[in-house]
Formats: sequence, structure tokens, C-alpha cells
Amino acid sequence: MPLRKINNSEIHHFGKSLLIFGVFIALLSCSSLKRETVISTWENGKTKEKGKLLAGKKDGFWEYYAETGWLQRREKWKKGEFQWSFSFDERHRKTEMTDKNGNTKTLKDCGCR
Repeated sequence: MPLRKINNSEIHHFGKSLLIFGVFIALLSCSSLKRETVISTWENGKTKEKGKLLAGKKDGFWEYYAETGWLQRREKWKKGEFQWSFSFDERHRKTEMTDKNGNTKTLKDCGCR
């Protein structure tokens, strides 16, 4: 098949098509990485849990609260994968740590926050 010379209007049309395709791909990738905040509450109106979802998976810090309002547990997630957590008592002291492998360590009463 012989080669033919492409005119400027064909180049412009092709470039415009590529631009539209690129914008479509960018929008598609952004929508799949949508970040949303999740907050659920107890019947008394106090926060039960709060955290962020990235593309429908837990991401960042998640916090879980007792019905009375004190922080019971803080977790760290990365793209849906659990990283670690700390549990707290009513006086806000760390009582337990769990790593990404599920290993749990009881923490001494250090008064740490």
C-alpha cells in the first residue's frame, strides 16, 4: 500500500481525538480513586467510627469510639490493607498495639497518649 501525504486538517483532527481520549482516561482514573469520608454514629448521636475510603477501600486513619464518646481504637490503613492499630482505655492511654501481621502486644501503663 503506497504512503500518502497527510494534510494539516487530518493532523488537527487526529490530535483533537488524542486529546479527548486523554481527558477521558484521566477522568476515568480520577473517578476510580474517589476519596470519601465515612462517619457512623451511635443512637445517642455520638460518633461510632470515622475514616476515609479510597476507591471503596479503607485508607488512612480510622477511629472507633465507645458509645460514651471516648476513643477505643485507632487504625492505619493503606489502600485497603491494614497497617497497625492502637487500642485505648477510658483515660486515653494506649493499652494494646496490633501490627499488620496480626501480632498483638499489650502495652504497659505508661500514661502515653
